[in-house]
Amino acid sequence: MKHIAFFLFVSLLTFAPMAQAQETPNTITVTGTGTVMAQPDMAQVNIHFSHTAATTQEAKEAVAKAMRQVQHILEECKIDAKNVSTTSFSYDVEYEYVDGKRVRLGQRAEQSLCVKIKHIDKNPELLANLLDRVAVIDKVEVQSVEFDIENKADLYRQSRALAYNKAYAKAAQYAELAHRKISKALTIAEHNSQDVSYGSARSKMAMVNMAVEESLDYAGGATLPTGEQGVTSIVHVVFEMEED
Repeated sequence: MKHIAFFLFVSLLTFAPMAQAQETPNTITVTGTGTVMAQPDMAQVNIHFSHTAATTQEAKEAVAKAMRQVQHILEECKIDAKNVSTTSFSYDVEYEYVDGKRVRLGQRAEQSLCVKIKHIDKNPELLANLLDRVAVIDKVEVQSVEFDIENKADLYRQSRALAYNKAYAKAAQYAELAHRKISKALTIAEHNSQDVSYGSARSKMAMVNMAVEESLDYAGGATLPTGEQGVTSIVHVVFEMEED
């Protein structure tokens, strides 16, 4: 019995690694990246009001006047009120330094608005005309303009499909080089999906300033070059291979 038990033990040690090797699938792991670009269809404009006066009430009234002027422009441009929001509002004391001493200048009132302008792809003159009218209001500053795509769901679907197809093509090429072929996908893991854009904020603001200047100098209004934006999907896929 001892000899039989020893034989079985040795047999298990001999065949276990072979069985384990047979269970290990013949796989290849690849990464695919898909980027889909599109023209922005909306813009977010940040408008800032600031005024310094002898009293808080005077400063507040000046800012409120500028605010009413901007609101009137937004209404005429048919900007929905739900797309206009106040991002900050404050009162403070304004100082300056003269010969190393701090001198009080008065009270400062400030307010900032965030305005979302939609469908700029269908009405490209709207944004430039709005900025043109806002720029001439005293005590008003356009701090930034950011372009975006309102609905990215379809772009994400396209970028995921593109990422997977690129991963499959890459795996198929490696399999062919190894004289094998792809059998099926074993695991799929999305590494990252993110918004992408071309053009820095500084360059975009340069475009905005240029367009505003052009619309002030020439009749007919200017349009803003929005460039392209979109989404990127990155996917890791493990494919099983089989003999060709």
